[in-house]
Amino acid sequence: MRDYSKFSPKYWTGETGKQIRELGHTSQVVAIYLFTCPSANMLGLYYLSLPTLCHETGTPLEGALKALRSLENIGFAYYDAKSEHVYLPNMAREQIGEALKAKDNRAVAVRKELESLRKTPFFNDFIERYRDAYHLHDIHINKPLPRPSEGGSKALRRGFTGSTDPLRSQEQEQEQEQEQEQDVHEASGEKGRDSTSLRVELTESEHHERFVRLMAGYPEFAGAAKEILVEKVCRQLIDSGEETWDSLDAHRDRFADFVTLGGRSEPKYVETPLTFFSDPALRRDPWKPPRKKSDQRLESNLSAAEQAKRELQEELQRDAG
Repeated sequence: MRDYSKFSPKYWTGETGKQIRELGHTSQVVAIYLFTCPSANMLGLYYLSLPTLCHETGTPLEGALKALRSLENIGFAYYDAKSEHVYLPNMAREQIGEALKAKDNRAVAVRKELESLRKTPFFNDFIERYRDAYHLHDIHINKPLPRPSEGGSKALRRGFTGSTDPLRSQEQEQEQEQEQEQDVHEASGEKGRDSTSLRVELTESEHHERFVRLMAGYPEFAGAAKEILVEKVCRQLIDSGEETWDSLDAHRDRFADFVTLGGRSEPKYVETPLTFFSDPALRRDPWKPPRKKSDQRLESNLSAAEQAKRELQEELQRDAG
């Protein structure tokens, strides 16, 4: 985690800042977050999960995805959903400088940081952009991944060859799903059959997006996220047929409502996602809303009043006898 970052006041009046302002408030918040978030580094190439972005900016998942797409459209930032890495092409120039001398300690630091990012989808793009400025001529680029035969993200069309799983809109996913269903119908000769009776398997990308949505709605907790392990647990539950993404969403919603209504006084008492989704008892607990203290006091007062009433009746009966 960085102790500080450079963020120029010219952002608000410069050309890029004005472009981002026109994209809307959410895009503006996300853009500033990408530049200053705890996960960022001086290179502008780093790991960032969508649930983290949503939680720390207070942005719903749909809004975050829309903002990332809009920032990609103007060349400010690129996000690869499969590897969960983000790349801001101009961030290194702002944080490090336009150029470095070969013996500058910062050049050594850049090389060290890059080695840990070699397997990321935007590694080649960084090398190509800053090869001369930061003396990276002896660092070999990775072999580019094959380009999709059709479509592809704007990042690919601009030369970002690493990303093979671009952010896709909900409309595109729905169209793809409908096409898959139609193909199944035609292959089986059952064109007249209701498409809802056929099960369409989700792609790996679609599974991952469902997981991202699941985590985005999870209540705040204090432990480690361990998202890779949590996703593995969820996929095992899905693949075994024990759960569906919808049922996991329902379990999470009950627990989130319980926490929101005071079932957990502080985030440190909230079960981590790994603990919650790994335990069948926790997942299927009804999580009834906790009783309010005012209700408890009222019930206590009513109970005391009933007791006093009974004692008075008994006393009157004794006097009458």
